[in-house]
Amino acid sequence: MTSVSKELAFRANAGIKDILGQGLILDDNIAIIELIKNAKDASSPNVKLRFKDRTKSSPSELILKDFGDGMSIADISDKWLNIAYSEKKVANSERNKPFAGSKGVGRFSCDRLGKKLTLYTKASNGDFIKLPIEWALFETGMIDAEISTIKLEYEILPERAFLEEIGEASFKTGTVLKISNLRSNWDPKRIQKLKSELEKFISDPDSNFEVSIQINEDPEEIIANSVFEELSLRTYNILSSIDAAGKTLSTELRYHGEQVYSYEVENPYHHLKNIIVDIHYMNFSSKLFFKRRTGYPSNDYGSVFMYLNGFRISPFGNPKNDWLGLDQRKAQGTSRNLGTRDVIGQVSVVDSEDLFKPITSREGLVQDEPYRELTASDPEQKVQLRNGETDYGYVPHIIRQLERFIVEGLNWHTLMDLSNPERKNIPEKDVRADPTNFAIRTIDESAVKEAIDKTLRTSNFKIKSFKINEKIIAQLAQEADDAYNEYVLSFIQNTTDKTFEQLSSVDKGNFRKIAQRNMEAIKAEKEARLEAYAQRLRAEEAERRAEEERVRAEQAEKQEQDARAREATAAAARDVAIKQAKLEKTQREKVEARLRVTADENMFLRLDATKDHDHVLNLHHQTALYSSIAATDAENLKHILLDEDDFDRDEALEYLASIEESIEKISKFSNYATGGKYKVALKSVKGNLTKFVSEYLEDLKQNPSELRRINVVNSLSEASEFEAQFSPLDVMILVDNLISNAKRHGAKKIAFLPSQSKSGVFCIADNGTGLDASISDPSQIFQKGFTTRTEGSGRGLFHVANTLRAIDLEISVCDEPIDGWSGLALEVTRIAD
Repeated sequence: MTSVSKELAFRANAGIKDILGQGLILDDNIAIIELIKNAKDASSPNVKLRFKDRTKSSPSELILKDFGDGMSIADISDKWLNIAYSEKKVANSERNKPFAGSKGVGRFSCDRLGKKLTLYTKASNGDFIKLPIEWALFETGMIDAEISTIKLEYEILPERAFLEEIGEASFKTGTVLKISNLRSNWDPKRIQKLKSELEKFISDPDSNFEVSIQINEDPEEIIANSVFEELSLRTYNILSSIDAAGKTLSTELRYHGEQVYSYEVENPYHHLKNIIVDIHYMNFSSKLFFKRRTGYPSNDYGSVFMYLNGFRISPFGNPKNDWLGLDQRKAQGTSRNLGTRDVIGQVSVVDSEDLFKPITSREGLVQDEPYRELTASDPEQKVQLRNGETDYGYVPHIIRQLERFIVEGLNWHTLMDLSNPERKNIPEKDVRADPTNFAIRTIDESAVKEAIDKTLRTSNFKIKSFKINEKIIAQLAQEADDAYNEYVLSFIQNTTDKTFEQLSSVDKGNFRKIAQRNMEAIKAEKEARLEAYAQRLRAEEAERRAEEERVRAEQAEKQEQDARAREATAAAARDVAIKQAKLEKTQREKVEARLRVTADENMFLRLDATKDHDHVLNLHHQTALYSSIAATDAENLKHILLDEDDFDRDEALEYLASIEESIEKISKFSNYATGGKYKVALKSVKGNLTKFVSEYLEDLKQNPSELRRINVVNSLSEASEFEAQFSPLDVMILVDNLISNAKRHGAKKIAFLPSQSKSGVFCIADNGTGLDASISDPSQIFQKGFTTRTEGSGRGLFHVANTLRAIDLEISVCDEPIDGWSGLALEVTRIAD
């Protein structure tokens, strides 16, 4: 029998619309993001989303507007209505920037979202086109209902009618999608989830691309995601990249934005290029900041997200999504491995060669060789490098470098139980029950360096260059002490939204304990030093008695001198105690008196109680400053008292006077920190700032011990008025910091003068050493942590600048010196609008 051959062909039933729309795109938020991708690929600078609720006369609507290239009739017929066709696949290699989408099915997102679509579009030099589509026309279910047999009618509108229907005054080019009879109920909770997803999905380095959302007649809201930029200043994070040519891999580990180490290697991977990996380690304080910034815990936000050509690839990074195998590995060693709850970050890939291929459902990527080079985390599935060795994928490899630094270099469990130092995995509820029982573990500088060295020695990467910041590593231990204070205060601040008076008795007790902790530590340190000194005296006394018979006359004279010195010390201590009691009484009476006078004479009448973390930190800074001065003077006094051959009584009394001054300062600030005055002084007042500063300077001049070794010139009565809302305590500390800074730089005289500039409020000048020659940018002196002194904390002038900024003022170093003053010259000016 002779064979017969005939031709057959595929036919596309109209039901394919359901498969590509509602069937393939499984999430409304992803559907909207697909439409945003199309708008971006059409070179639109921005996209506007607007939701309109259903009314009696109109259905619910979602309107998406872009201002990109738009389409002609030929574009609609040959491309937009051509299923699975995408000119982006062809054009990707011809563009400077790759397309965000390239499957040719994103247009069916409209079907996923609503039952009807009206498409408006205008290309350059093209017509004003309107194309309505009812998706129900494609849902016949008949065997011969091919999708190409269902005809769609379009209109060419007059410009005025077109603009009226899309709600725009003008429209050069672009596309508007009106999706009506929405299939989902977009209630406020669902809208908020969409905003959250848009924040996570839109991570475009091109800042000109903008997405906004509007609900009914509410104002437009710009969608932005800057949380990772802010995190870099508050965490340990590792930033790694492979350049666009795929030649060099660069990695940098940072602490609070400052480099710890960095290196460059030849890119060991075959396919990877144009990639940035940014991973942050989330300790307790970082998680608290994240919750304040975003409104929900970091664990609910997600972990390490992936972005391809500016848009997020779902579900990578979602809570409980372990695409990098972190939780699987953590289960094998909880105390030594980082899991998805410990890190957050993003992997950004710019791919113009289609090496990374999204799955058509928009859920993940095709797991081919480029994907494995990026993500391989299983020891049995390592990838082969260019040098023939095998290793983990790029992202797991970088995370392990951060992990080794955190776990081995920083001792992982940075919070320590003081009653049980070996305890690990401390729950938050235990810290809340008694915060004073916990502290930060000491960081071992050698352990940090060893962890870095081990990271590089065990890598299969060929190192080209390596840098390590010895200075920052040496400072990590000190930073840990500072972190404890910030941690505890942040913890208390975030336990409740109530005011201090509304806190429970337990929370009030914890807050008082923490506020008093620094003063107790200073007291304990002083007592320990006095006890050591007393023991030394007892030992010397015993030695003198043993030799008494041999050198009776000489020892008798020395004992008499020692007795006089001890009597002077005791008398001075009694005087200090009496003066401190008087000072506390004077301060209390002063506040009570000021509360009774008029608002013009005293600004404290209009204060409202508040509690602020930065205020307590600044009080801690002042207390630590004066306790350090007192400790140094006490050490010097000890040496004078122990100098048997050359005892100088006048010099000893001078050091006692200095100790007295420091103790008075400590008393002043501890009164504010632990007593009722702290709540009063932290209240906000509206009044004349220059007058308040002038009054406070006069108060200081009435108490000579406040201004020991420096003379203050107050000419602010001639300065112009500046009305502002401010905290009196902040301004008092501001003035004290300026005077203290001048004294520390050798000034014997400081002046507060009227400003001669138009925007100026007042100036400060001294006759000290002036600006250090090593400072190239004078504005550095106002940055947090900046200091030219080894014993400095860098908080004094930072507090000054921060306090002024809160009342719309700024401080800067004068371009020219002030006549008659040879030292540092500063000017306080209004912040320009």
